[in-house]
Amino acid sequence: MKRPSFQFYPADWLNDAALQACSMEAKGLWITLLCLMHAGVPYGHLSLNSRRTPDELAAKLCRTPLKKYRQLVAELDAAGVLSWTDERTMYSRRMVRDEHAREGWRERQQKHRTVTRDVTPVVTPESRLSSSSSSSSSNTVSDLPIVPTETPHTFPPKGVLEKLKATVKSSPPEDPPETPPARPNGHGQQWSSPAWVRATALLVERPQRPGESAAEWRDAVRDALNARIAAGKAKT
Repeated sequence: MKRPSFQFYPADWLNDAALQACSMEAKGLWITLLCLMHAGVPYGHLSLNSRRTPDELAAKLCRTPLKKYRQLVAELDAAGVLSWTDERTMYSRRMVRDEHAREGWRERQQKHRTVTRDVTPVVTPESRLSSSSSSSSSNTVSDLPIVPTETPHTFPPKGVLEKLKATVKSSPPEDPPETPPARPNGHGQQWSSPAWVRATALLVERPQRPGESAAEWRDAVRDALNARIAAGKAKT
């Protein structure tokens, strides 16, 4: 794949001690060689069509006399800037390393897309209708008509609202639960108030016993309170 550019990190360039130890001419030749390696095959190598680029051609591409080219290459090599393959093909360690990282990332993305494509269910109007009907079967009338698949956008189906209204009208209303009449306790609360029962139970030290219903506990708390009031009046 042809790339129009490659990543260049100025801080890495300036902080490379081996490179900064070279002359300005050698550093200029190196950045030119990097541009040629960007177009090399394999990537990051000074090669054309997987073949080593001869010094004569490389010097011509760098617009440098052959003698000067070899002198500057020797300076870069002595400083440890250059790397060589077994076939004496020059390459950039950083460009090759970045290319390997990109290839690994590309393979992981491709594997992720393949797995996602395999596990993603295909949603059709029929499957959407069946899933929605199964999830709401407990709340629907059993004899309601099914929405036709050829017109999934039509909602509600004809006759559904009429059947629901008839069902609601035919079912008798539930009787409200009977509540015992509230009796005032003289303190602005009611005997049946749960808040009063809890507060008064703490006062008279009468907790709710195991197996005791709320009504039985309420009556017991009320009786304990009346007993305390009566005992206080007897003392006075």
